[in-house]
Amino acid sequence: MKVIDTHAHLWNIDTLRYPWIERGSPFDRTFSLQDYFQSAMGRSATEPQALISGLIFVEADAASSCSLQEARWVQEVAAADSRVR
Repeated sequence: MKVIDTHAHLWNIDTLRYPWIERGSPFDRTFSLQDYFQSAMGRSATEPQALISGLIFVEADAASSCSLQEARWVQEVAAADSRVR
């Protein structure tokens, strides 16, 4: 069975600002596509038998001044991995 996650958040604190992320909290790090797949499946993001065949990126509430930059970053992520939709 193929699974598509219809509500996935990724964030990049190295290039974008997220006012909701508190310094020192568990969220105070970049959460990449690799991190997502490892968390969701407990295995490597490149493993062929992965259950999740796609995901829909949902904004991660970056600062409004970063909205366009966030959209461009997600386009780059999607271009690198066809599972991101």
